[in-house]
Amino acid sequence: MLNWRFMMTGNVGRELSNAKRSAGFRCDVAAILLATVVMLCGSRGAATADESDKEASAKPSQEANEPAAVATLRVRKIDTDDECDEYRKTQLQLIKSPFVLASALRVPGISNLEALRAEKDQLGWLRERIQATAPPDSDVLQIRMRGADPKELQQIVNAVAQAYLTDVVNKPKVDAITLLNMKQAKLNELIAELEALKMKADLPANGNADGEARRKHIEQLEVMSGQMALSIQASAVEIQSLSRVEFIDETSVGDGSAKSPLPR
Repeated sequence: MLNWRFMMTGNVGRELSNAKRSAGFRCDVAAILLATVVMLCGSRGAATADESDKEASAKPSQEANEPAAVATLRVRKIDTDDECDEYRKTQLQLIKSPFVLASALRVPGISNLEALRAEKDQLGWLRERIQATAPPDSDVLQIRMRGADPKELQQIVNAVAQAYLTDVVNKPKVDAITLLNMKQAKLNELIAELEALKMKADLPANGNADGEARRKHIEQLEVMSGQMALSIQASAVEIQSLSRVEFIDETSVGDGSAKSPLPR
């Protein structure tokens, strides 16, 4: 009986030992397979990342080789260097503002160009591609754009430059001209009223009170007319002054490596 139990116990021990070795072997195989999968996935991921990096690096290089259209604007220096630099930075923001770009798209023929015709969001398309720069050590602003068709690009860049000049730079002058015309019309009214009142002053007055009131009214009209004439002269001088920014050059750069002239 004891021998039988001993034999049974020994067999059970051997079976347990074999089971442990088998389980350990399966664990080792699973670990090896898992490591192999991880290595393969890592290699494939690295290869994909390398391909993505190559594509990303190739894209800017390709864009840099596309033709560029440039419109150059000169900024008149009427203040200190720091103030002029700050003014130029502000103008760069205004050039790319939705107000100016929308105005450029309204220029006849621009929205129907091949580059823009199929775009649902033409304003967004233009804002992403248009560049406004202020080259260092110069007094200019440059509006740039790259693409496959230099002729169309130049039309778009020129339209943006013109919209900026019209709606931002020259707008105060246009408003000043409108105000000047209003002032001139008012002066004409004052002069006409004054002349009519002076003609009545030659007629016999109905008493001294009436004559005195007429005389004071004439004096008031003369003062108002003189003040309006001075205001008109000041407005005329302001209008005749040169614009702060002017369009001076347009050019197409073949491969983006050349630089358009930067006049001083």
